[in-house]
Amino acid sequence: MNKIFFILFACFLTLEAKAQSQEPYSAYIKPGAVLTRLSDNKNFVSDVGLFAKIKETHPTKRDLFYVYNKKGELTYTVQPQYISEISEDIRVYPKVNAEVIYPPRSTLKNVDETFNFNTQLNIHISSLDTEAFNSFYQPEDSSANLTRFELRSVYQSLLPVNFGITTSFQYGTWFDTNSNKVKMKNFSVGPILEYSFYQKENLNLKAILSGEFSPLYQTSSIASKEDYSSLIFQIGVEANYLTTLGIFNFGVNYRKQDLNINSSTLSSSGVADEDISLSNLGLTVGYILNWTL
Repeated sequence: MNKIFFILFACFLTLEAKAQSQEPYSAYIKPGAVLTRLSDNKNFVSDVGLFAKIKETHPTKRDLFYVYNKKGELTYTVQPQYISEISEDIRVYPKVNAEVIYPPRSTLKNVDETFNFNTQLNIHISSLDTEAFNSFYQPEDSSANLTRFELRSVYQSLLPVNFGITTSFQYGTWFDTNSNKVKMKNFSVGPILEYSFYQKENLNLKAILSGEFSPLYQTSSIASKEDYSSLIFQIGVEANYLTTLGIFNFGVNYRKQDLNINSSTLSSSGVADEDISLSNLGLTVGYILNWTL
């Protein structure tokens, strides 16, 4: 488990150093520009012109620009139509007709017609208490490592609580006392809620709560194979950290799984009526992409 996190952390540092090699430059952001805050993908309209440091997100395309704050931190993105070189703005100002009276900007049409979402790809590492499966297997070790891959899509609402859908695939292996390899795999899906309780320009702390069901939950070995129905409840705390490479997610989560055995190749009486309850604490690392609809 530690080896996986060290490899991911080393890759993160290498990519971060490469992204920082591109130098920002000064530009003028026009009045009425729509600025998107990177920490939570919220849109803001600037009523005045701004001088700021910017940098292209894709130098070959120039389709989106990062905007730095006064502390030199990446804070917003802005589209190219709102960006002007300083020399171009100097030429624009004398062309303004001073005899024309312009009406004030309407405060009745400030409507955000876009829907903001984020998609997260997370990897969770946790430990499983294998003794819960003693009815089918006599485990050689009392615990086994589990790896879970999660794909999560969340709608960024104007409320403190955001909601979305999470899907996960989890697997793990261990050995019984006869040295037979036991495999566990499950696929789960369900709603998830996120509540942000602390925000800064490059950090967002949030609590998560989800409820999932598993259309596929299975354990198997040479000796037997079992299928289960399952309800899973999860709570956790996550930190979204904004970098020049995007938004990374780190956290801890607690999952409780209630299993009901649907079928087993064992002929033991009463097996089909047995319930299993599992709980585990895991670590999370992931990446977040913001997008609009």
